[in-house]
Amino acid sequence: MEQRRVDFVDAFARPIPTTIMGWILGLDASLEQHFKRWTHDLMSLSAVRPDDTQRKEECRRTVEEMEQYFKEMLADRRRSPGDDMASQLLGARVEGEVLTERELMGFLFMLFLAGLETTTHLISQSARVFAMHPELLPRLRENRALIPRFIEETLRYEPVAAATMRVCLQDAMVDGVEVPGGSLVLVSLASAARDEKYFPDGDRFILGREGPSHLTFGHGPHFCLGVMLARLDARVALEEWVSQVGRVEVRTERIDWLPSLVARGPRTLPVELFPV
Repeated sequence: MEQRRVDFVDAFARPIPTTIMGWILGLDASLEQHFKRWTHDLMSLSAVRPDDTQRKEECRRTVEEMEQYFKEMLADRRRSPGDDMASQLLGARVEGEVLTERELMGFLFMLFLAGLETTTHLISQSARVFAMHPELLPRLRENRALIPRFIEETLRYEPVAAATMRVCLQDAMVDGVEVPGGSLVLVSLASAARDEKYFPDGDRFILGREGPSHLTFGHGPHFCLGVMLARLDARVALEEWVSQVGRVEVRTERIDWLPSLVARGPRTLPVELFPV
């Protein structure tokens, strides 16, 4: 471990999913700093004020940059297909039809955001949990089989997908509140994850917690497509982490959180690491 004081997000949490998704999608690794800005801008869109014209213009330019980059990447794959997902999407057929340009762009935007930003937050939140509960690192180091359970409890306790938006299809009454059909509803997954009816003592981190699954990856037809990859990324990262780090301490009194209504994670996380 070369450095003891680092920004955990930039030093550890972000490079892992960036490298993996870059390989899967066939992205240019030299644009990593652009990827960081793109994901931040898009994930913070939900919190941009209606009167903040400057921020809205910055986000609009980001979308245009991403579209231009993905268009050029798709054009390159059409000329010279590879073994990445962009090439596979170009060759995909749905009921005999190829994907439209808009569908291709939608897939790439979704995979890019979900694969980079949310997994970064999951790994970062794991470090916060270790700082709050220092007894956990030795337990995981002694028994690596507990790491998947640690990941699931972290996803419940500090969900990276804090909320989701849905359109109410018809007039409804929810706990005494009238919700007109056509309304845009913000559903708090973070609140659901602490609901005492389903998660007794929900404000405590319990490594061996039993009971229903959390909703961080969604449910039913909306269940996350990349759930297996996210869990694998986090597991491999934590296996490496627990073998080298004996203790972690957060070195800031006020965490700089991503400004977003739907995602939760630190933009920066100054920590001090203590080797095993």
